[in-house]
Amino acid sequence: MRPLHADVITALSNSVLRPLFLIELDFGGGNHLRLHTRSGEIIYNSNTYLGNGWLLPIDTIDEESQIRAQGCTIKLQGAPSEVVTFALNEASLGDVGILYFALVNDSGVIIGTPYEIYRGYIDVPTIERTETQLNCQFTLESDLKNLQRQSEFRYTNEAQKHLFPGDLGFEYVELMENWDGYWGKGVRPKWLRRKRDKR
Repeated sequence: MRPLHADVITALSNSVLRPLFLIELDFGGGNHLRLHTRSGEIIYNSNTYLGNGWLLPIDTIDEESQIRAQGCTIKLQGAPSEVVTFALNEASLGDVGILYFALVNDSGVIIGTPYEIYRGYIDVPTIERTETQLNCQFTLESDLKNLQRQSEFRYTNEAQKHLFPGDLGFEYVELMENWDGYWGKGVRPKWLRRKRDKR
């Protein structure tokens, strides 16, 4: 269990709570999309998060004792076309998305340090166009998801050269597939010679 900031623990006992979610999509190259679920702008860690009603409620995220890959879906509803275009052009597999939970005071300032709920890799975004608006959806995948993917690497000479041009380490792999020799000595052992002579 990740610890909560002491100020957040204190604030949770207040009669009035002002919760919000922060989402940061890091598209690499210094390009980010930072949003939160309240209105106005909120500053955290010297970064500005926009609250404009685009970010819909976050799907339930379960924290379990079992080790398994769980995803998280981020939905933007009614986002301007330039924001959707930016997301489509900048997002690529392997980019990082982070979801935080935070509390704010009556002045709209974040209390303590936001709690990191989820961190994952951004999958390919999907766009839904309705008659009146554009909806954009990002799926964040846990890095444990990679353990479920089959490796496409083949131990062939071509695959090795693709990774390391000029490498001849796999040059004779295909010949070894049908090789019927003895490995390790120049002279074939007597027991092997007798066995082959009886064929």
